[in-house]
Amino acid sequence: MAQSQKDSPLINKDHHDGNGFRNPWASFTDQGFINTVKAIGGMRLSNVVKQAREEDFPEKVDVDWELLRNNTTDKDGKVVVTWLGHACALVQINGYNVLFDPIFSCRCSPVQFAGPKRYTETPCDFEDLPTIDAVVISHNHYDHLDLGTIQLLAKKNSNTRFFVPLGNKDCPRWFMSNIHCSPEDAVRIHEDVRSKHSIGIHWGTFALTDEPVEEPPKLLKLALEKRGHSNDDFNVLKLGESYVVNSA
Repeated sequence: MAQSQKDSPLINKDHHDGNGFRNPWASFTDQGFINTVKAIGGMRLSNVVKQAREEDFPEKVDVDWELLRNNTTDKDGKVVVTWLGHACALVQINGYNVLFDPIFSCRCSPVQFAGPKRYTETPCDFEDLPTIDAVVISHNHYDHLDLGTIQLLAKKNSNTRFFVPLGNKDCPRWFMSNIHCSPEDAVRIHEDVRSKHSIGIHWGTFALTDEPVEEPPKLLKLALEKRGHSNDDFNVLKLGESYVVNSA
């Protein structure tokens, strides 16, 4: 029997209301305009960097280009992950270079004369990047979808494939919890997806909330200890550091 459009599994999903995608979980709450203004107005982002000590910033190392160059010819499934700051990571697998949420601009903003500015430099220049085969964008916040970087990538290699989520649209913990996960949430996700190894990102680059610069990795360490995990299960890389995951 032919399946009607109404009964199609592609349409009748909890996370799709007919016009777009939404969060299906009962814990999600749309904060609305007033709470959004209240949350943003209560943040003192400029103080985050001013109050930080030098040792609070993520340690920076030179990118191991020899490792990365050699790995582009590796077809045995070995994965190499290199953290390039914030949520940007270069992942090499089966000889392919995949870049996640690339941002090489000075500010995460639609304009470069205003908006949150980097307090840590990128571990490499854009020109240093190898040929990128694929770019994966998680969502279209300015700190994940940087138009300037995307334009440079498209210009550098016209064969680069871009992967973005369908319906790509569109603080304090009470406000951010619906759209961002805390270090403790990240550990639960690590458990839920049965990850063999996870790497913490999305910190140490831009002052986008009023949390101290050094707080995320500290909270991650506490959450891991609380739930009986070690740094071998879930760790944080230095800026520019690569982590090798063997296929065996």
